[in-house]
Amino acid sequence: MRYKIYIASPYTAGDKLQMVKLQIDAWHILQKLGYYAIAPLLQHYVNLEYEISHKEWLEHDFETISMCDVVIRIRPKDKNGAEIPSIGADMEEVEAKRLGLLYLEFETVEQMKEALEKNPIRIFSTMIK
Repeated sequence: MRYKIYIASPYTAGDKLQMVKLQIDAWHILQKLGYYAIAPLLQHYVNLEYEISHKEWLEHDFETISMCDVVIRIRPKDKNGAEIPSIGADMEEVEAKRLGLLYLEFETVEQMKEALEKNPIRIFSTMIK
């Protein structure tokens, strides 16, 4: 069975479509590496049609996180080199740690790809046990 990986990253701060694209890129890489990736920012397209509160999305995301093995946080930077903040991703990080899930974070999708090519998730999971 493949590891289920939830991707956490900013959405409301910065360019929303750029943030969605970041998760699509991460999803693609994780799938190519053999993982079952979950990109919650694809819900952006649901939000274009239906008004759903931030609270409702977080409840949905927390339930999704509870079904995962790993949470990967992407912490992108803006053009000035400052981290793009995310209250939602901060909360998802806390939830992942509360559930005892493997939690990894990277500044870029490229950094994530390089790390997981060198050290697949099974290596990381044995390191924390």
